Amino acid sequence: MRTTASRVRLLGAASAATLTAALAASCESVPSLPDLALTVSRADRSSPLAGTTVDRVRATFRTVREGGVDDVVEVPVVDGSFDLVVPIETFAAPMELELELLGPSGVERFGATPTFYPAERLDLRVLVGAEGSCDLVTGVTLTPARTRASAALVGTYALLSGGVAASGPIATVDALDLLGFERLGITPGDAAPGPTRAVPLDRTRVLVAPEGALPFVYRLYAQDLDEVRVRPA
Repeated sequence: MRTTASRVRLLGAASAATLTAALAASCESVPSLPDLALTVSRADRSSPLAGTTVDRVRATFRTVREGGVDDVVEVPVVDGSFDLVVPIETFAAPMELELELLGPSGVERFGATPTFYPAERLDLRVLVGAEGSCDLVTGVTLTPARTRASAALVGTYALLSGGVAASGPIATVDALDLLGFERLGITPGDAAPGPTRAVPLDRTRVLVAPEGALPFVYRLYAQDLDEVRVRPA
């Protein structure tokens, strides 16, 4: 019988950095979990090390629960690459990762994940940038352009409901996956017609109130949105 051990491995190279997490089995007969791959890049998807004097990388892996601990690991950058392994406590609790790219003058670039469960997806992306900067994320667009839409953070998704475009009211909910920075277009018929307001209820549900229509609750599952109507008693 071996002691259960989890780890996250972060490999940095001249292009994009890739992180993998693996869980070592507690017994010889128990198979390990699939790898958790995490890509680190700039907002424009370029190398996180390009144009910097970064010589060290520090990762803080945090288990978000009572009694959870922070694992902090720092490694040097050698010949434009780095190899970093972070032990983690468990795959059954929500977690966060903070990444600091350090140079002679301190932190040059910084990035972090939202709070997530490993089961949500096995490939994640962390965007890094200079502290205090605001960069445009490339590769993610919202069309058509709209006004008077509602936005709500639900778990690891940003949900944009309804709104008004130049062509008229929009009856869709768009989800931006904050773990992969991918847009997921959802079309629920007339569930979110025109201007709306939204309030997150928890990590899986958001209450959406269209103007001039009954409110409804959206329930967010792994990668799905389920419409549930709410009617007054």
